[in-house]
Amino acid sequence: MLDYSSYIFALKTYNNLLNDAKEGRLAQTYLLENRDSDLTFSFALNLAKIIMLDEKNRKIGSSKIDKNIHPDLKIYGLDKKFSVDNASEIVSDVFVLPYEAERKVYIIANAEQMNDESQNKLLKTLEEPPMSSYFILCAKNQKSLLQTVISRAKKVLIEEPSEQKIEELLNAAGVLGVNAKIASICCSHDASKALKMVENSSFIKLYDNVFDMFRLMNSSRDIIKFVERFSGKDFIIQDFLTIVESVAMDVIYVHAKTENLVLNKHRIPELKVIASVCSVPALVKILKECFDFRESLYYNVNVTPALDEFMLKFVEVKVKCKK
Repeated sequence: MLDYSSYIFALKTYNNLLNDAKEGRLAQTYLLENRDSDLTFSFALNLAKIIMLDEKNRKIGSSKIDKNIHPDLKIYGLDKKFSVDNASEIVSDVFVLPYEAERKVYIIANAEQMNDESQNKLLKTLEEPPMSSYFILCAKNQKSLLQTVISRAKKVLIEEPSEQKIEELLNAAGVLGVNAKIASICCSHDASKALKMVENSSFIKLYDNVFDMFRLMNSSRDIIKFVERFSGKDFIIQDFLTIVESVAMDVIYVHAKTENLVLNKHRIPELKVIASVCSVPALVKILKECFDFRESLYYNVNVTPALDEFMLKFVEVKVKCKK
């Protein structure tokens, strides 16, 4: 996992929580939300430190929390889905006094995976927790949680890191050069996803193949050749669509002579070549096709024929809207 500490400590949201602690305004239940579950969990650990530790025991307590050996911190949902049994355990345990700190903290990672029965089991405890017990729920999206659970928590939306910040996080983890830049552009502001991308050698190949598709796929005869490139067990359709969208937007910026907005700056010469064969109307329609493809994925369409259809439409709009 990436070390998010420097990023978290600089966030306005984190510093607001520090002020709340100093002024005695901490909530007993927090709901943290961000699409990067690793970032959210790291934020939760740092929030737990704010809740549990004072200056006297901060150094030793922080080390124990980082190693997950602090007796007053309980973590659920990290390795396996939160269950009704976990909820029952918490309901009983909240009345046990803390061992070392003045407060106990329960972190529920991936809270969006909790079923309704588990959430309902926790409701009364979340509504009227003992004074020494605090809860931190981590979710990619709160929409999957019951409204009754959401209403009992103070919601904290964790700011998404910029492409530059994600590149810096990757650099700090030892990922250097153009690969870090490519992943930071294509990860949709999800740093843990960016790390997985650079660890997957096929991702960089996918990135290069999408650029080739924009430049070289000009007729239906070319489709078979490119479909073969976008296949195999390592092919991830969401990554493919993200790269297509980033290239299409960058080429639009090149057309508009606003190259300062281009994300793939290291490939501006190639983007200019693509701009010479792809008009703005074609690029706009390609973006629309990407949106429609993403929408169809929610209905569990068969990816292979859907990709064939996308490729065909890609060529059609490119030819029909030719400059």
